Amino acid sequence: METTESGKWKKLFYISLIFNFIVIFSFLFLSFLLPTLKSNASARKSSYSSSLSEEQKAKIEEMRKEYRAKVDLLWKQVGEDRTQLWGELLKDKPDSNRVDSLIKSITNKQTKVQELAYWQILRQFEIMTPAQREERLLELLKRRRKAKKD
Repeated sequence: METTESGKWKKLFYISLIFNFIVIFSFLFLSFLLPTLKSNASARKSSYSSSLSEEQKAKIEEMRKEYRAKVDLLWKQVGEDRTQLWGELLKDKPDSNRVDSLIKSITNKQTKVQELAYWQILRQFEIMTPAQREERLLELLKRRRKAKKD
């Protein structure tokens, strides 16, 4: 009986430890890293938008708003799924089918966010000249290389 109790407490301890790491990481990310990323994003946006006409800028801004609305909704749903997943994992006997279903749901939504990002770029390219597309693509490649270094 005591080993079963001990095992239960160990399990709760590890789940609590993981949960606390996630909470601390989330706090640090939202407090320090996210504002930096947002300021970098606006700097990146302006670095290639200088060659765009006012009409192109307006269309791209409208596309961004649509994209952000879709992506924000998906991230909200991912957060809800993660909350449900943690709730399931904290149960004495988690339902493995429910856990698997939630993990797949989270993964599918994250994949959808990535797909939307690529479609967003392609939609922007449709209204750009070849030189503007090349400039934008070079900017994206620079960011990718920099991210790989970091």
